[in-house]
Amino acid sequence: MMMPGPLESLSGFEPGTELMDPGRQEMPSLNGPQKAAIVIAMLGPDSAGPVIEKIGDQHLKAFIRAFENMKMIPREVLVTAVEDFITKLQITSNSLKCGQKEARQLAEELLDDERAEKIFGSAQIIEEQVEDTSTIWSTLAQRKPDESAAYLEKQRPQMVSIVLAQLTTDRAGEILAEMEDEISRKVVSHLAKPSKVDPKTLATIGKVVEAEFLTKNAAAAEDNNPLRSVSEIFSVLPTEKRESLMEFLISKDELIAEKIRKGIVTFEDLPDRLPRNAVSIVFRELDPDMLLKALKHAHVTMPGTVEYLYSNISQRMADQYKEQIEDIPVLSTKDGEAAQSAFMSVVSRLDKERTITLIKVQEVAEETIEE
Repeated sequence: MMMPGPLESLSGFEPGTELMDPGRQEMPSLNGPQKAAIVIAMLGPDSAGPVIEKIGDQHLKAFIRAFENMKMIPREVLVTAVEDFITKLQITSNSLKCGQKEARQLAEELLDDERAEKIFGSAQIIEEQVEDTSTIWSTLAQRKPDESAAYLEKQRPQMVSIVLAQLTTDRAGEILAEMEDEISRKVVSHLAKPSKVDPKTLATIGKVVEAEFLTKNAAAAEDNNPLRSVSEIFSVLPTEKRESLMEFLISKDELIAEKIRKGIVTFEDLPDRLPRNAVSIVFRELDPDMLLKALKHAHVTMPGTVEYLYSNISQRMADQYKEQIEDIPVLSTKDGEAAQSAFMSVVSRLDKERTITLIKVQEVAEETIEE
């Protein structure tokens, strides 16, 4: 039942084509025959056998030669090769007729008569729901044309034509205008030959665009959010200075001030905002002297925070810190807050680097309601 067409199409092989020798240079990506060879190898002898029987000798030789010349392939590259094959399979012009009659025929070929009858005597055919992708396309339409073009230029022209067909003509034209001439010509050639796209294929393409471009783009926008930067600055300010500036912001724009306040994470907020499994990570990144001073100052001003931090490291380490801070003289407010600011700077950096993930304000509120 399985068709060899997508594998041959994936290879892009023509007789006489010379394959790149991956041993000669570092491969940023795999060529067609290499991807096809990986798919065949991962299927294994039992599953790949029937497929190989239907592949032409020239294509099969290309696959074998590609596999022979490759070295160790990283997991990330393997995943990419398989995903590429699946996408190609889904948007290929080949088709496979399905339905109740075909399903029974397939079952009869694979199973004995008794098992096939048992399955079809009780099974009900349920129509599969295809996910609506309209939100994805409307979100894409709101992105800057040059950013969308930069992403789509890396995709196959056929896939790009499918994506542009989901947008308004003016938005599709703006994106197309930003593309390199050679790529835009290939895309237009596919647009000029309109063909019906299977809903499941369209849903798959939409999910790829969302995961690879829209979601990442949103994360980058969040990183460049000026209000977030202000919140991070406020998080490391001494308490008196922070409160003074916040009062000033409230007097100027209460809405902006509230957005900034939600992004502020102070030393006192750590029990609610710093995940338990992140405490030891922060401790390892901190200058030992600053860490001890921050804990020393907080023993008096924020004992709840100190207890939270101690409870999420080993008992041995917690006892060690308790002994060490006993030898430190009482700190001035200025020195104590400076140490806590250094602590929060590390927390902010680790969060920005995605090494840890701070709990958002709304998540804290939801947990409080549930309790």
